[in-house]
Parts: sequence; structure tokens; C-alpha cells
Amino acid sequence: MAGIYYDVEWDFKFVIVSLVVSFLGALVAVQLAEQRRRSVVAGKNMMAEVYLFAMAASIGIVAIWAMHFTGMMAMIIKLDGKAIEVSYDLNWTVFSMFAALLFVYSGLRVAMKDKFYSSINVTSTLAGDMANKSLAEMKNASTVKLAAFVSGLHWIVGGGILTAGGVGAMHFTGMVSQTFGAETEWDYGIVAAAMVIAIVAASAGFWIIFRFLAWKPNSDIVRIVAAVIISIAVNGMHYTGMMAAKYKVAADAKMSAQIKPVTALTLAIVMLILVCFPSLLLMISDLRKDIDNAPKGRGGSSEVTVTIVPSSKKKGATNLAIEI
Repeated sequence: MAGIYYDVEWDFKFVIVSLVVSFLGALVAVQLAEQRRRSVVAGKNMMAEVYLFAMAASIGIVAIWAMHFTGMMAMIIKLDGKAIEVSYDLNWTVFSMFAALLFVYSGLRVAMKDKFYSSINVTSTLAGDMANKSLAEMKNASTVKLAAFVSGLHWIVGGGILTAGGVGAMHFTGMVSQTFGAETEWDYGIVAAAMVIAIVAASAGFWIIFRFLAWKPNSDIVRIVAAVIISIAVNGMHYTGMMAAKYKVAADAKMSAQIKPVTALTLAIVMLILVCFPSLLLMISDLRKDIDNAPKGRGGSSEVTVTIVPSSKKKGATNLAIEI
């Protein structure tokens, strides 16, 4: 049997299901992000930590882990035209879930250090950034917008890299958990490309969540875009990573505690329900409390007006109001 490779085909119904699962997990996390920020601003530190963990679970367990095993159902491995049943090692499967959760939790905590997301008053933070600029620069709307949206992205990129590491760690340990008579050979160039996709897309999604939405907190369309981008990070890494693997027929199959494919799919659906629904219910309950406790009066505007007060050392300086 040496030198013989399994054939791989795809059932695109499960590919679509995996895309939906990852999108739903990411969308729940994006919705929780703003409520987490509000909890921090309101000094509700315990609730903020609950939201952070719920975000990590929504992305790590649902958008990554559940998506992975749903996506694996889409892969049909054949030998001489006959489909081979692929099971999963229980220990590696559990380990892969906790690996995803840990990496994503760490990535979110790092990204949340972004100066605007973590700021109680984003306008004051921007004003501080612009304080050392010349009056000409402060009057230039492009300079101000660059300072608001593009400057100091190291925390967001760092968080994106950690989260992408979670996608990679989960994916490849998940593939190690496969139990059937095969040796896996890797194209490491494709593996590297998969990781680049994950890093770029995860960082872009985090930029929207932790920077852009700090200025446009009422934009639900942007939240959907962020969820789509995070889903692209997960699925792009997953399916590109699958292209890097070739399965060579081995003399003996791995023998260990196994999870059948149907069980893996059922676990993915159960995790989607157990993680996402309680997280949304928690958010809705907290929002209702905020509304009940809010002072009556005129609602806020979705537009943000930034007032920059130049240093008093600059003679003749005037306040600048710039709408972002």
C-alpha cells in the first residue's frame, strides 16, 4: 500500500453549513463587544469579564471549533472509489477546543487594550493624540481621521495574530485527531498561506470591532461586516489548510477513543446553542436594565462630533469641531 494516497471529495452542503456556523458565532461575539465596552465604562468589571469570556466562547468554541468539525463533515475520503469512515480521537478533540478558547480569549484581551475601544471618552483620547500637532494638521480632516482610525493599531494586530494562532492551533490539532489508516503529508507553503489569511482577516475584523465601532457604535451593518470578515478568517484558514494535507495510506489505523462524525456534528450544533443563546439572553437582559435605569431625555446621535482643543501654548489657537 506504500505510495498510495486517498482521494478527497467535498460535500458542499456541509461547507455552507460550516460557513453559517462560523458566521453566527462571530456575529454573537461582535454584538457582545459593544456591551462589554459599556460595562467597562460603567465600572461593571465583573459583567465586563463575563462578556469577554462569552465573546471568546462564541468565537473559539462556535466560530472556530464547531465550524471545524462541521467543515470536516464536508470532506469525503475515498480509497478505490469507496468512502472511508473518519473518526476523531477524543483527547485531541477536547484539547483542540480548549486551545481555541485560550488563544481567542488572549487575543481579545490584547485587542481590547486599543486606546479608543478602552477609552471612556474617545473624543478626549483623540484630542490628546492631536495635542502635539500643528494647527494646520488639526484643521486637516484627513489627518484627524487617520489619527482616529489608523494610528496605534499594535494592540489590534497583536490580538489578531493571537486569535489567528487559535484558528491554526484548533485546525491542526483537530486534524491530528482524525483516526483512520493514513499518514498526513503537509505542503508547508500552503500552511503558511493559510496562517497569513487568518492573521490578515482576524486583524481586519478586530479593527472594525475595536476601532471603527468605537466611533460608530450604532452601525449594525458594520457589525455584520465584521462578523463576515472573522468568518472569512476562520473558513479561509480551515479550507486552505485542508488543501495543504495529503493522506497517504498507512499499514495500520490509529486505535484510540473515538468520536464518530455524526457525534462531532451533533456536538458542534449543541455548542452553538449552549454558547450563543445564553450569551444573547445575557446581553438583552443587561440592555433592558440599562434602559430601565437610564435617565429620561433625548436619545443619542449616531454621528460623533470631535472637538479638539489645541494646547494653550499655541497663541491664537481656536477650538476645532470635526465630524467623523
